[in-house]
This record gives sequence, structure tokens and C-alpha cells, in this order.
Amino acid sequence: MPELDGMRALAVLAVLLSHYGLGETLSRLTHNLPWGLMGVWAFFVLSGFLITNILYACRLRMLTHETGLRETLWAFYARRFLRIFPIYYATLIIVYLLGDPSFRNVVWYHALFLSNTYSAVYVGGIESNGLIHPASGHFWSLSVEEQFYALWPLFILLVPRRVMFPATFALILLGPLMRAAIFASGHQNAILYLPTCVDALGFGALLALARSETGSAPRFLSHRIALRGASLLCVFGIGALFLGVGYRPIMIVLPTFAAFLFAALINAFLDRRLPTAGKFFRFPPLVWTGKISYGIYLLHTFIANAVFAILPGVQTLPGPFRFVVLSVITTLVCAVIWWGFERPINDLKRYIPYPGQKRMRLDERPKAEHVL
Repeated sequence: MPELDGMRALAVLAVLLSHYGLGETLSRLTHNLPWGLMGVWAFFVLSGFLITNILYACRLRMLTHETGLRETLWAFYARRFLRIFPIYYATLIIVYLLGDPSFRNVVWYHALFLSNTYSAVYVGGIESNGLIHPASGHFWSLSVEEQFYALWPLFILLVPRRVMFPATFALILLGPLMRAAIFASGHQNAILYLPTCVDALGFGALLALARSETGSAPRFLSHRIALRGASLLCVFGIGALFLGVGYRPIMIVLPTFAAFLFAALINAFLDRRLPTAGKFFRFPPLVWTGKISYGIYLLHTFIANAVFAILPGVQTLPGPFRFVVLSVITTLVCAVIWWGFERPINDLKRYIPYPGQKRMRLDERPKAEHVL
């Protein structure tokens, strides 16, 4: 669905805005609003929705004895491997071989998808916010997603149907409760862990389950709710921009509210309820950028460092121009990597169809499955 690719593009653009910045003059705009986190939460909701859709369809085929658990899990994990692992581990190997000492301190966390543990990200004790290796600090969210991919198939494929909806609701409630508990324990950062991100993943999963079961979403995810939620989010943004907000209280509730809004937006697109917004999200450059968003997210900090090393004058550009230059270069580099490396490997998924599906012809391409 092109609107979802448009969402991915805007999500990764928010991450670039957070990490590249707009310079000192506009620092209030980039520092007071959690652009990067908003983008990550959007990715989480999309992942929860798309992965649950896939797994629930597999569950139905298992119930009709078209396939078994082992074959389904093999297909799911093999396809995830082809989409995520090659470029991810290629990046780890290249950065490791370049000899960055600080990266060598955390490379094994990244290799095992444990980048979201506190000691893999931050220097010092629980009051420290210094990053051990800033260029790979954002890998925490990839670890959250990979941990979700490892566990969620077992939930969807094995849990009794009557338990699915209440358990998913419970996961949504668990997110803010876990963040509150971690903040109360003295930690500065409660967004790194899978249990503190399950509300975003859970909202996407809940939407997929509801639409798979009934053909429609819960009423509280209607497009009218999405519009009202967007208005409230704008009010929050204005308040955060000009008044400042307390980090801990906001980070307890904001991820849940943002995830709810993103799920409602996806539902509105599926029902064709927001034609004007849908037309914008179907804008071809946005859709194209969304398709390569994984590479952009994974590599953007390394590409920026390379640009500064090769073209040091870029660092002295005015903030907005520097942001545009870095974003364009990052997108172009990742487009080349997509066409030359990611896409050929991704096309191998045609040989690993989900059980009950036909193997694709050589002239067909597998549908995109989302990864952050």
C-alpha cells in the first residue's frame, strides 16, 4: 500500500531531522521536539501491523491444515533474515574493520541484537547520557524490532484466539507502566527496551487483528479520532517548542498517544477516509523513499560522518542547507545500495513463500515487508 511507504518516508525524515539538525538558529525546533522518537514509534506501529497481518494469515492456514507450525516459522524467519541481516551485518563488519575503538566496545551487542541494553548505548552510570558510539546509538530500535520478530510469531501462531485481544490490550498498557517504573527506579532513559515499546508495536498488532477478525478496526481508531489526535499532538508540539516540557512525565504517555494516532492514521488509509492526506502520502518521491527507508535509517549516521571527512566544508554550511545536503546524499547512497545489494537479496524471498502460497515467477517481485 503506497500510503504506508509514504509513512515510512516521513518517519525516516523525522529521524534525519533529529540527528542532522537544522543548526543553532533552529535548535529549539529540533531539540525540544522528539522528532526521531516519533519516527521510530511510527515504524514500530507499522511493523506491528504488517507482521501481525502476515502471521495471522499463516495462522488461518494452519487451522485449515494447509501447513504446520514448523514450516510457517521457517518461512517467516528465513524471509526476515533475507530482509534484515545482510546489510546489517555488512555494516557491522565494515565499521569494525575500519578500526573505531569505541565501536569495538559495543559490536557484540549489535551482533546479537542487544543494542537496546543500557551498557551497549551509554557511558557510565544510570545518570549518564553520553553515548559509547554515537554513530550506532540508533541501533537500539533495530534490536527492539528483532526481539519482537523473534517472539511475536509464537504469540500469534500458538496463543488461543480468545486470549489474543485481551493480551494485546495488556501489552499496550504495559508500555507506559514499564516506562513509569523504570523512571521511578532512577534511570534517565526508559525507551530502549522491548517491554517499554510494546504499546507502539501492540497498537499496530491490535489494528491487524481487528481487521483480520471483523474486517474493520475498533471504533476508537476511527479517522475522526485520528484527526482529533493530530490536533492534540500539534498543541503538544507548540507547548513543547515554546514552553518546554518535563522529559520523564511526557515520555511515559507520549509514546502511547503517538502510537494510537499512527494506528488510527493507518486505519484511515485502509478505509480511504482521508483522501487529501492519502494523495500526499502517495506522492511518488515519498513512496520511493519509503521503500529504501531501512537502509537510510541504518546507515545515515555513518554516511554523514563520511561526508564530513571527505567534504569538511559541509560542516560549515548553514544548518538548513547542511540538513538538505546530508539528506540528499544519504538518500542517493542508500538508493544505490538498495538497487545493488538489498534488492537482489530481497528478491530471493520468492523462493521462500509462506506455506500455502505459490512460489513466485522469476519475473515477479516479492511484496515489501516492513522493517524499521
